[in-house]
Amino acid sequence: MSRVGQMAFTNYVAQSIIGTAIISMIGLEVVSPKDILYIAVLIYIIQIICSTIWFKFFSMGPLEKLWRLMTYGTKPATKNPS
Repeated sequence: MSRVGQMAFTNYVAQSIIGTAIISMIGLEVVSPKDILYIAVLIYIIQIICSTIWFKFFSMGPLEKLWRLMTYGTKPATKNPS
């Protein structure tokens, strides 16, 4: 679960995209509180899996990397292969 927090900005944006995709695929016009709970749990599981895989190859999330590049004007250090 800690990996999800390490790329919080990326996951925050991804929640909206994944949630919209799930609601569109299911074809829900009105989303009930029960549906929201199921969708939120599904999104969180997806994010745990994807974040864990991502950090096996990279040291930070893609939007965090972009944010750092825009803030400091330099590329952040890459993860050293172990």
